[in-house]
Amino acid sequence: MASLQNNELNNHLQSDDDDADVIHIIDIRNGTFPEHISGRIESNDTIEFKVNSDDDYDIFQVYKDNTDYYRIDNGIELFNINNNTSEKKRRIVLSFSFHCTTMELYFCIIPSLQHETYFKSRQCPKENCEKNYLVIYRNEMKFSFNDNKESQKIILHKNDTIELEWISKRGNSYRIEENRYCPISGGLYKIEQPSDIITNHAVSQGKFQKTFNEYGTSFLFRLTETNQIHDIMVCIIKDKYQIKHIEITDINIQPNIISIEQNDSIIFEWNTKEKQTLIQIDPYLIDKNTQQSIELKTIGEHFFWPYEPSYRGYMIHKFNQTGIFCFKTANNQIGTIIVEPKKNIYSFPIFGDQLILKMNTNDFVQFEWKMTDSQEEPVLITVDANTSIVPDVAGGLTGIFDCSMHKCVKVEPFFRSYFHTCETFLLHIPQHGLYSFAYCDNRDDVVERISDIVHNYRIIVDGEQYGESISPSDEPNFQLNLSPGKHECYLSVIPKMTVYKLCDIKDVT
Repeated sequence: MASLQNNELNNHLQSDDDDADVIHIIDIRNGTFPEHISGRIESNDTIEFKVNSDDDYDIFQVYKDNTDYYRIDNGIELFNINNNTSEKKRRIVLSFSFHCTTMELYFCIIPSLQHETYFKSRQCPKENCEKNYLVIYRNEMKFSFNDNKESQKIILHKNDTIELEWISKRGNSYRIEENRYCPISGGLYKIEQPSDIITNHAVSQGKFQKTFNEYGTSFLFRLTETNQIHDIMVCIIKDKYQIKHIEITDINIQPNIISIEQNDSIIFEWNTKEKQTLIQIDPYLIDKNTQQSIELKTIGEHFFWPYEPSYRGYMIHKFNQTGIFCFKTANNQIGTIIVEPKKNIYSFPIFGDQLILKMNTNDFVQFEWKMTDSQEEPVLITVDANTSIVPDVAGGLTGIFDCSMHKCVKVEPFFRSYFHTCETFLLHIPQHGLYSFAYCDNRDDVVERISDIVHNYRIIVDGEQYGESISPSDEPNFQLNLSPGKHECYLSVIPKMTVYKLCDIKDVT
């Protein structure tokens, strides 16, 4: 659910702050869901089941096929819950990403003592399932504006789409421009948008739509016809959905190509006129007899529909390994799943005690602060070129962050003050090295010389120190003589007490 500052939640929801989970309480005291569930349930909300008895219940996910219900392998499951079970063990997070407007989830509720009896068959009794369903809505992030200034912050997931609409009753004209902040120049650069989602000139009534497919921080400026900043919406993309949805129809696969992260899951679902199935294939190996891609059906390793072809099907598979995976349906439609390495986001309070952060080039650093922490001037995070140690690549720091492509412009005072109120900045550092960050302009008070910050460096190769420790005053050029093959190499920093912030980035290859 999109998080807005000063956004009031409905009374039936429990939420402490912008990042808190939205929790819906469902009472199953009679072994069924209540007839009416109040409130709109959205993707990434949390369901907490309430049991007002000492009897144990099992709750597991099923799918509906006409009037029949079937247990879903690898679906949502809660076992042996009662009124003494902890809240955590009575909760499920609906972390689903799907392209349709809504998704229905069905559950079977049974007494735990009858678990063995019910699990002998895929089919579940109708009376234990038909009333136990949830309608999950896709997050709707639509915002309407008038002539009032409404700067705000929203927290998003990867693949979320926001839609901004505005209408002026005073004859004023506006346009939306997406900008990102560059920590090298300390400036802003514009993100070009496809022509179908934005107009390049200000209008009195307009719409802007954007899908965010990567982690990061984006600033949406509402500009006047004279290019003055009217207000700003900052979009912080710092989470993801753990389960994505693929729908198989008689004529296509939606989506045909999908990207997920390692350890995420895919729902494969169909409700077709012709019987369907699916099976993982190796697109690079051809069966000599059939002249088709070799089918992969090792239980526990590959994903495939383990039952007879059917008009209705629903299965879930968790992808634990990275790579590109292909599958085909009964009518030889081909789908592709790209599993990328898991991306970690590391919290780094800039006014905290932590001085050094070690991370991989695949990860993100999330700088955090409170407006009350800095009394003298607003926070503005920049990479210090004098004390950072980076590989010898074309363009140095500006080459690493593609600054030549950005055409950065100087930060306006209005944005500087607004950046300070965001209290969060997400950054990806794509190249290994040692990056030093300053967080205000008054460098004499905040940032000291590198020799006052670092005691020494150590080169680590395959988990072992390589050579002698290196002083900060030594020439920052070193030669490593290694045996052929891949090695994990990074620079370890031994710090002194300091107010400087360092990011020690390891290459993931």
